[in-house]
Amino acid sequence: MYTGSPGEETGSYWRAQIVRTARALDFFSNHAEGTWWAHLKLSVMAEQLRFVVVVQRVGRGETGVLALSVFGEFVDRSNPDEPDTRSLPTEAFPVRSIDSLTFVYSEDLPRREVEVSMVLEQTLALAIDALGQRLN
Repeated sequence: MYTGSPGEETGSYWRAQIVRTARALDFFSNHAEGTWWAHLKLSVMAEQLRFVVVVQRVGRGETGVLALSVFGEFVDRSNPDEPDTRSLPTEAFPVRSIDSLTFVYSEDLPRREVEVSMVLEQTLALAIDALGQRLN
C-alpha cells in the first residue's frame, strides 16, 4: 500500500490515469497542487494489479468541489533482460459513474462514510474478480 497527497512529490503521481478516469466521468481534474491517493498493489503469480483510489479537486481554480474516483489496471512484468519491452498497463475494470462521489467543502464527511465504503468495496471486488479471471 502506498499513498500520496498535495504538497508531496508523490501528489503528482498517476496523472495520466487520473485524467483518463475524470474524462470518463465527465469532469475536469485539477492537479495544480496534486491529488490525494492510495495505491494497493496485488501480485499473484505472474499477474500484478494496481488498485488506486483518488481524491482530486474538480474544475479550474478553487471550486470547493472534490471527487473520489477509482481505477484499476494490470501491469505486465518486464523481462529483466529487456527493460524497454514493458507494455502499457491495461484497464482492470471499466470506469463507471456509480463508482465516483463528489463532495463540497462544507460537507460533513463522516456522514458519507457508508457511501465511500460502498464504492471502495464494489470497485475492489471488481478488481479482484478481474484478477481472478486473468489467473484462469
